[in-house]
Amino acid sequence: MEVITTDFMRVEDEERMRFIRHLFRDRRKLWFIIAAIGGLVAVTGLLVGQMLVFVVGIGFAFAGLADVYYVEHWARKMLKDPQNKLIHQRSRGIYTPEKVTIEAEDGSVQTFPWTSFVKIEKLGEDYLLYIVRQNALIIFRRNQSEEEWAQFSEWAELRREAVKHA
Repeated sequence: MEVITTDFMRVEDEERMRFIRHLFRDRRKLWFIIAAIGGLVAVTGLLVGQMLVFVVGIGFAFAGLADVYYVEHWARKMLKDPQNKLIHQRSRGIYTPEKVTIEAEDGSVQTFPWTSFVKIEKLGEDYLLYIVRQNALIIFRRNQSEEEWAQFSEWAELRREAVKHA
């Protein structure tokens, strides 16, 4: 099988949010750690009577929690934005050993050679094909037959190994 073509499908917002949270997991961890350290600094400032240390600690705690909230809020806003037409359209994948093509219902097409992915990650049954560090194509298992999924997984795993050793 040299070409796999999936049916058009729409991805629900909650499903997209699951992947967005996964993409930003490192950033979220970092800011949670900053918030926790800020909280500890604030408590220390209170205990030793240093108001400046307390204020700085509160500032870091607030910044850490605000960033985590911001990412979640930004993602939900982006998903609801009617201007973001590609997110609201059904799309399908066309996969070959050389490239991954995503075609939207309006006819717009995006093609990515396998060599353009900087990271390939398996998340549950699905694949994330990273174009850049925090931007990935989601390839769903549910949209392919057993035979198609086996072939796609073989291509993805070959490229995944190449990326690891690059």
